Amino acid sequence: MLHVWLRAQHSPLAVWHEDVQQWQMVDGWQQLQTIYGNYKSNSQKTLCLYFPSSHALHVDTALNAAQLKQLGNSGKQYLFEETSLTPIEQLNIRQLSHVDTTQLYALVQNDIESWQQSAQLAGMNIVALLPDFFIIATARRGRRSTSNPLSRFADYAAAPIIASGYGRQLFAVNV
Repeated sequence: MLHVWLRAQHSPLAVWHEDVQQWQMVDGWQQLQTIYGNYKSNSQKTLCLYFPSSHALHVDTALNAAQLKQLGNSGKQYLFEETSLTPIEQLNIRQLSHVDTTQLYALVQNDIESWQQSAQLAGMNIVALLPDFFIIATARRGRRSTSNPLSRFADYAAAPIIASGYGRQLFAVNV
């Protein structure tokens, strides 16, 4: 699986090279297809896309899991009414519960579809979407982790550091 970082709309993509432990910049989806589409196996034509965290909406709620279940997806969408410029019906909602807190995250469905279409035109398939704050390096005894290929993204990342390790499961969504 390729790890691709969409740093901003219309900016070059960054692609992680596991063999040399470095990121390579490509001009866009077409160049990604030219470089990786022809010689990678089918398993390498899948990708994890790291999107700008500014695309993710976040709401903390005091509602418990039973209350959120009762609300349903459309009720959860209304919790984003004050924070979203997009009509709430177009939001794709994900829920993350931990101990006594529940957090809701949303992405605009049109953004997801646009990223999927770009990847498909490049002959790739997005299997996971993650906000780019997950590419911040994790410090281990004063050194950057070399076992985590994403740790080297910290040189490029300007995203906020989110201290929620359990959140890694949230946007790992099959799309």
